[in-house]
Amino acid sequence: MDDQTYQRLASRTRNFDSPLHGDAEGRRMLEATIGMAGELSEITEPIKKYIFHGRALDREKLVEEIGDLVWYLDELCQVLGVTLAEVKQYNIDKLKKRYKVVEEEPAS
Repeated sequence: MDDQTYQRLASRTRNFDSPLHGDAEGRRMLEATIGMAGELSEITEPIKKYIFHGRALDREKLVEEIGDLVWYLDELCQVLGVTLAEVKQYNIDKLKKRYKVVEEEPAS
């Protein structure tokens, strides 16, 4: 799925009835960042159980929670007016400068 299709479909699930004060953009950013923090907590739990409790790694649960994290990340990107692809490219450009070892993959 491309980023534009994802953004169009995911944006249909926004909560516009937030009781918080402030402008809509600020509320969306706050909801996105709080949501990401919550999802990160949910991502760490199966990993903790795997490493410290000897349980089987619940990959399905991890993928589900990573998807929820991506939803909130995309929401923040939309508020900022950038796509996930732009954020990824910005990150690679930064890593190239910092480490001087990241090379572009050949186009397929």
